[in-house]
Amino acid sequence: MKIAFIDQTPSPYTLCQYSGSRHFFRGPAKALSAPYVAILGGSLSFGKEVKKTYTEGIETLTGMAGVNLAIPQSGPDAYLADESILNIARGAVACVIELGGVQNCSNAFYRTHPRRNDRFIAPTPALVALYPDVDFTNIHFTRHLLKTLFHTDADRFADVKRTLTDNWREKIEQLINHVQVPSILIWPQASDALDLNSDAMFITQPEIDLLSGFSHKVVRIQSDPKPGGRNRLITSGTLSEADHLNIAAKVSPWLLSIEAQHRPHAQEIINQPTAGQDKTRTLPQ
Repeated sequence: MKIAFIDQTPSPYTLCQYSGSRHFFRGPAKALSAPYVAILGGSLSFGKEVKKTYTEGIETLTGMAGVNLAIPQSGPDAYLADESILNIARGAVACVIELGGVQNCSNAFYRTHPRRNDRFIAPTPALVALYPDVDFTNIHFTRHLLKTLFHTDADRFADVKRTLTDNWREKIEQLINHVQVPSILIWPQASDALDLNSDAMFITQPEIDLLSGFSHKVVRIQSDPKPGGRNRLITSGTLSEADHLNIAAKVSPWLLSIEAQHRPHAQEIINQPTAGQDKTRTLPQ
């Protein structure tokens, strides 16, 4: 039985779940028996602010189903801890992976929430030793943490930045290896990767170069600037529908070339959502 949560406010999308995962994804839930493309990422790929995301654009341009598995405010940890979602990705023709900022991963300096990776849980002894003058009690989000550390001492922060960047790259490599299908990386390049407000925090060309050997293709995107010239990825962490269409146009030719080589494989490993497994609710705008 489909469970509906009634909301009086119109919404551009619904939420759904796939069997075995505690996460809610942007719906509608898709059948996982036909050839499909899996989308892994964070808030940009989820597309809360738009009616149609690049997932729908990929469907239009390739004829394949797009399974939007983006998790708002997530990093690679959310996927590495969810074997059911990794299995869905493994059953895809190809996987599109959005590269979020380096801050939303547990690392040698702090732990994050296992599902909401932007939530700061606790510092490690290493961070307490590096910043004995910081009170972590009232810090609850990773971005707030990093701003506090930077403004406390920018010199010490260089150690944090290096550790977070190396840790993030290693986890993205793990994710690509776990997915096991051809992957394309979406790099939402900010005008200033060192900006602590950026959704692509600390992701620079050298990091992308190191990752390029693990994926099949990297697509760089920059959103249309807002009035005043600032990149929307910096100022609001969102993409317009035009931005989403641009992403779809860039990745679809590659996806079609992979689909042409694709042979049915391991679709039976996926627990296809049924009417009893698909939980859908309407979200407010």
